[in-house]
Order: sequence, then structure tokens, then C-alpha cells
Amino acid sequence: MQREAAEASAGDVIYLKPLAAELADEGATSDRLTGDLAERVIFSRLSLDRTELARSSDPDLLAMSASLPPAQTSFEYLVQAWRRAQAARSDVVTRSVPARVAAIDALKALCISFAGLSIQDPSMFPQPASKPAGGAELVDIFLRRGASAGLLDEDTLVVFMGELVRRFDGDDIHLVFEPVINGIVSDLVKRRCSFANLEWRDAVGAIRDLSESKAIAATVRRCFDCAADRSDAAVSELVPDQHRSPAVRARVVARPARAPRLLRCPSPAR
Repeated sequence: MQREAAEASAGDVIYLKPLAAELADEGATSDRLTGDLAERVIFSRLSLDRTELARSSDPDLLAMSASLPPAQTSFEYLVQAWRRAQAARSDVVTRSVPARVAAIDALKALCISFAGLSIQDPSMFPQPASKPAGGAELVDIFLRRGASAGLLDEDTLVVFMGELVRRFDGDDIHLVFEPVINGIVSDLVKRRCSFANLEWRDAVGAIRDLSESKAIAATVRRCFDCAADRSDAAVSELVPDQHRSPAVRARVVARPARAPRLLRCPSPAR
């Protein structure tokens, strides 16, 4: 929130002029990043609209617009911030500085909270029009393809998902994961009869991995119940039996024994 620090960083640090003005009006003079202030900093950063800033005649706002990465979504920013905090935490832990570890953990928790909100409703923050935002980004990560596929590698995804589940378990976790699971199911249905590749296996693996979490299992079951009630009935056969609802389990058991329709595509013409 200091102009000089932003100018010295060559664009790596963004001067949050609107928030700095708010704090000045409130008479805030401390430069310490308290928990409440950290939340306001993140919210202010996510609220920046690159296009709107570029229309301003204020040099500070124009500099802010130029410093913002093009086509960066709120979820992308939060994941990258979380990754930086994760790396900083590992460094601090090795030097045994408990107070700093606690401060970094608090920042990570804020990133996770905002990430969950961004998945639920990406429209709450400005998003680029050039690529999907919100749950679609986590779908890309799980399926390892798409614009957001490289945001988290497999090992880091496990840690991130663990923190996301712990944060929203008991706090409307279904709102976070329904768009993700529905996106994976849609991809699974779309690719079910592709002989060109076996990309549908990534979707099956993602669903089964999500089903292993007790906190997410009910949401997986609900999404598959909806799929079973539509024309995608055979998709429900891919979810582990213990996570199906009794009604869907009965429908699956009642069907003749056969491979799922997803795996029984018509034989290619000879």
C-alpha cells in the first residue's frame, strides 16, 4: 500500500491506491499486516478491474492496470498467492520461527477462503472474458488439460484440496464442489465414445478421488443422482457403490450386468 514500494518493485508489487485512501481516511497509520488488514488487502486486490483502471486519467491507477497480469482470474491469483505462502512457510519452518509460521498460515487460510468463494461465484470479482473462471479452473486442474491445468501439480493439488476441504467442511462445502463435479461429469459424458484417445479416464479418476473424501462424497452422490435422472444414467455406475444414494444404487443393481455405457461405445466401422 506504499507507492514507493510498488515503483521499486518494477511491477511485481501493486500499489492499492483505493485501499490506501480508505485507510488514510480511517486514520490508520500502522504498516503491520494484521489479520483484518490482510483480508482487506486481498479483497482490494481481487476487486481490481484491469479494463476499468486503464480508462482512468489517474497515473497511479494506470500504473496499477499495467502491473496486473493480463487474463488472470481471481482463482488463479489466489492459487499463486497460496503457493508463494506455502513456499515461504517451508522456509520459515526450517528456521524454527513459530510466530511467522502462524502469520503465514493465516494468510494461506485467507487465500483458501477466497478461493472457495471464487469457485462458488466467480462473478463476485472481475474476471477476464478470454477464459473460463471459477469451478471450471479446478476442473482443468483435475483433468490436466485446459487453460488452468498447470496451476497446481499433482502433489500440490493434494495439499491445496486438503486445506480447501477442511475450510468448507460443515460450511456449505457442496456449493464449492458441485460446479467442479458437474464440470467433470459433463466432460466424462462428452468423451465417453472417443476412440481417438482415453482422456475420459482422467475424469473417472478425478471423480473417484473426490469420492474418497467423506466431506465431498455426499456432493458427488447428489451430482451423480442428478446425472442418473437425466440421459446420463450410466454415468452413475462409475461412482463407488458406497457413495450412491439408495435409490440410484437400486436402479444400478436392477440393470442387467454389463459394462457401463461409457465403456461400451459402438465398434468402429470396418
